[in-house]
Amino acid sequence: MKNKWCIHLFWILIFCLIYVTIFAQTPAPYLVQAQFDNCQHRLHPQPEKGPFSVFLFCDDALGSNIGVILTEPGGGPGAMKLTGDMVWDKWYTNDRFWQDKLWATDVVSFLWSPSFRYLYVATSGIYGDGGFFRLDLIKRSSIRLLPDPTAKYEHHLEGGYFTQIEKVDMEKNLIIVGIYIYDETSTLVAREEIPLE
Repeated sequence: MKNKWCIHLFWILIFCLIYVTIFAQTPAPYLVQAQFDNCQHRLHPQPEKGPFSVFLFCDDALGSNIGVILTEPGGGPGAMKLTGDMVWDKWYTNDRFWQDKLWATDVVSFLWSPSFRYLYVATSGIYGDGGFFRLDLIKRSSIRLLPDPTAKYEHHLEGGYFTQIEKVDMEKNLIIVGIYIYDETSTLVAREEIPLE
């Protein structure tokens, strides 16, 4: 009887290790898939009571679109630890919503950084840009990270493309982003590793 209990406990531990290994790579509260059946038309708050939220608009044939909202009472940084330049002057109690058609249109997936400071956004090129962006939430500014215009695969993207966050490795601080072209099967052209800040 004791051996059966030990064997049963052994398999439970193995299952738990597999589960933790798989799901430790891409933490569910940080990564949100925004297209098709995955789209959840609602407010998606930052994990761990961060000061921001994203409203994801599931606009059906018009794609999935987002807006960033400072949801912290009083318009301050809340749980965000400010480092370096301690200025918090881009958000106000009467100016809490941020949307730019470059990164907010036709969103495929988005990812909160564990520091609360950044939001990473992958887009589709049907209605949107198709690129992958990093939004600096303190400075209220954005930068297009992918595709790299100097990359060898750039000439393959002329017919339209989209980016998608495929995996997040919190231990290595890396985001794996796929760049796909529009064809019958959405062919993968490149996978890029982006530092998670």
